[in-house]
Amino acid sequence: MADPINHNPVTIGTDQMSRLNQLFADEPGGGEPTLAQQLTSEVAVDDPELITYQGLRDGTAPLFSQLPQFADLAPEDRGLSNAQIISLFAVDEQGEPIQEGTFAGGV
Repeated sequence: MADPINHNPVTIGTDQMSRLNQLFADEPGGGEPTLAQQLTSEVAVDDPELITYQGLRDGTAPLFSQLPQFADLAPEDRGLSNAQIISLFAVDEQGEPIQEGTFAGGV
């Protein structure tokens, strides 16, 4: 089984971020939900039963039970925001995790 946390992160550049923001400007939450879903889908290819977008959002993904820092928490206490999912699976051009609040600003 592949470890979805120890993956090669996706690099998202400033230009890509700006294009996503423009493309989803009229959507609730902008491009953040779509990007978080896409990243989760890519990471989950090897272990689809372990990690899903909805499971990460609502804290029910089986992955949480395998991570000591989350295993003892109730699902409602371990769900991730879209920004947190993006930060978990993607980095900027300098190799730094994309932080919450930087997506809307284009890094």
